Amino acid sequence: MKGFLRGTGIFLTCLLFAAVAVYVFREDIMKSISRPVAAFDPANVPAAPDYSDAAEWLILPDDGDGTTRTAVFYLHPTSHYDRRNWNAATGDGMSRWWLENSILPSQAAAFDECCRVFAPAYRQASAHAFLNPGDSGYAALHLAYADVRRAFAAFLSRLDTDEPFLIAGHSQGSLHGQRLLTDPAYRDLLGERLVAAYLIGYSARRNVFDGTAGIVGECDGPEATGCLVTWMSLRHTGDASRWTHDVPVWTGRQYEPSGGWPVHCVNPLSWRADEIAMPADRHRGARLRLIRDGTIRGGLTGAQCQDGVLRVDDTGEPGIAFFMFQGGDFHPIEYSLFYADIAANAATRIAAWHRR
Repeated sequence: MKGFLRGTGIFLTCLLFAAVAVYVFREDIMKSISRPVAAFDPANVPAAPDYSDAAEWLILPDDGDGTTRTAVFYLHPTSHYDRRNWNAATGDGMSRWWLENSILPSQAAAFDECCRVFAPAYRQASAHAFLNPGDSGYAALHLAYADVRRAFAAFLSRLDTDEPFLIAGHSQGSLHGQRLLTDPAYRDLLGERLVAAYLIGYSARRNVFDGTAGIVGECDGPEATGCLVTWMSLRHTGDASRWTHDVPVWTGRQYEPSGGWPVHCVNPLSWRADEIAMPADRHRGARLRLIRDGTIRGGLTGAQCQDGVLRVDDTGEPGIAFFMFQGGDFHPIEYSLFYADIAANAATRIAAWHRR
């Protein structure tokens, strides 16, 4: 019996150490197991979505609902880790389930009170395109953006010709949203009708989004319109180098590594593009559905933009560290951590746009 118990104890200890190792090195493991088995092949990609088909939208409002709420075009983050292809099919069951049951309620739902949310499915690029950028990853991003561009045209076709709108996204969705903001075909339209673009959780170069040549600049103030809201949130000791140096960014002409160029940061507790620290009593509320029942909890954290990165105070919320990336990165919960702040500010900016 003693030998059995001793053996069981050793087994459980080894299992615990293995679990801790998987948690600590989960991103390195993901980088390895998400690598597609072959180079990108344009002849071997999923079928293109037809955005006249409601099935190709994760969220599509009813045209006959009579609402006058502002429209928002929302682009989801990465949920594709399958090694069989560099791009996901829009009907992929696993990635779509995760989007519909976790991501949309934590992100897109922040706009439900102010807006009619339109969320297209698109042939998203594999996570490996971001973990280890290269020619195949860039090709996968080009394919994904081609879908986003067609979805945006379908979105606009459902609106009145002078109707304002928002653009929103997270992570990969924000990268495609950034490219949309620089698309020459839409610059005039965006200048006239864009309330704001909430493109969170991705590096946005200052030299690209500088407010000149018809391309939007950052939103500096809670009522600023026709501008970009963005941040990347990490602990004060978190390593931001992946976002500031490594991930692929769109320069207006091509994809390339972010390369350490200065990037934008708007503080969601003040909605200012400055480096003034905001205390936790400015925090309207998080909606941490993966930890709690989805109720809003305010006052959890203070925040400060520093060198283009939003430095977030430790929340003290039990279990929240499990959803952070390596290096103290709050990336998976950047929307849900500031859920109520985003919801309130979107309504504020819409009202400001109508007062112009």
